[in-house]
Amino acid sequence: MKKQYPILSFIILLCFLASSFLYHGIQAADQASEGTLSKNVDIAQAGQQKQIREIFPQAHSIHINRKDRIHYIIYDKQSMFLGIAFYTKDIAPDIYGYGGHVNLLVGITAQGTLTSIKLINHLETPAYVEGKLLPFLQQFSGRSIQDKIVLDQNVNAITHATVSSTAVVNALNQSIAKMSTLRVVQEKLIPPRSSFPAKDIILTLLLFMLAIISVLTSQPILRWFTLLSSLLYLGILKGSMISASNIAVLFSGRWPLFQTNPHWYLLTFFSILCAPYFGMVFCGYLCPFAGTQEILHALTKKIRKQRTDTISPAIENKARFIKYAVLMIAVSAGILTGHPNIAIIEPFITLFTFNGSHAAWILLGLMLLLSMIYYRFWCRFFCPVGAFLGLIAQKSLWGITLKKYPCSYCLKCEQICPTRAINFQNKDHLRVDTPECVLCLECVNNCPDRTLGVRRYGKK
Repeated sequence: MKKQYPILSFIILLCFLASSFLYHGIQAADQASEGTLSKNVDIAQAGQQKQIREIFPQAHSIHINRKDRIHYIIYDKQSMFLGIAFYTKDIAPDIYGYGGHVNLLVGITAQGTLTSIKLINHLETPAYVEGKLLPFLQQFSGRSIQDKIVLDQNVNAITHATVSSTAVVNALNQSIAKMSTLRVVQEKLIPPRSSFPAKDIILTLLLFMLAIISVLTSQPILRWFTLLSSLLYLGILKGSMISASNIAVLFSGRWPLFQTNPHWYLLTFFSILCAPYFGMVFCGYLCPFAGTQEILHALTKKIRKQRTDTISPAIENKARFIKYAVLMIAVSAGILTGHPNIAIIEPFITLFTFNGSHAAWILLGLMLLLSMIYYRFWCRFFCPVGAFLGLIAQKSLWGITLKKYPCSYCLKCEQICPTRAINFQNKDHLRVDTPECVLCLECVNNCPDRTLGVRRYGKK
């Protein structure tokens, strides 16, 4: 399959770029059309009026102000000023949640308090919206705009959804700060400062450092420590992982602001940058769902009397193409629609956020069950993130190689490799399928000749 990787890379990259150009072309045409039709209109459209009346029930006339920042001025039947309303996508368009933008309709009363906040064009599952997102938004109703919104201090974050919670708070803080220039509210608004998650950044950097050290030292204990630490921190505590939606955001060109989403940048770019140097570091050492699968597989090892991963090599080689198809379809859909969250199909979202449709829970259960029998079943055949990082890692500088000679050519490394990434062509030439190698170190630590090791390719 190694010969197909350059072709796959070209096809997938071409598909992503075409989707991005098409999306931006459609957006440009829509904006030009909207600008022509509404250039001289100062009355809010019917759909907007209906939404605004849900947060201002006494509204009688609603006028749109396009001079500076787009906002809506609301009056009652007696032409008394009630307040203003705005969409966060108009004021803070660069702030994204986990995988996409969450657009909110926000109202500020004449007394300087927030109205109820309405969710517009959400990209989340119905269960997540009804169960957690809407109750989270209710906390802001009636809050004075003079009070700085600080997550986990005066508002409670959504459990296992820190990224989405932070995005909502940052969108509100940034929008209110920008609207402070309006004369009607400028005396009541205090431009807030978004807190920088230094602790999260330090811990994430430490995990990446541990992962690289584990690879270079080939210490299985250190690898398991890193994998378990990542499962605890990124998975259970943060619910923050790389998804196909991250890739869709990258190619759509609608990147979030670094100031408000540093953790998103850290996870995404460090995982990508590690791949061409050290291979599948994120998949092998940091992915919480991969760790969950591997732990389940290890715990059920004693129950299995023999190795049950008996898919024939021919079938497995063909099945590996599935994840590349999933990658291309999911990410292209996220780019074309302008909604990167559409690309979120991974079962780990359901596992670590405890939210998902019935189909998502069924998929999660099926993948966990199969992972007890087949090593990292989701990773090997369906994971779009693994497929993407694998294409980047195909020519990695470091990896499993022969570190000394002679080799007894016992082929134990081929037999023990859980992902079937090793192919010994002769006793002097070891070929490793890098996109399939998760650097589990089984071959290195079980080689009877101590011939294998992790080192820079081509080094004598």
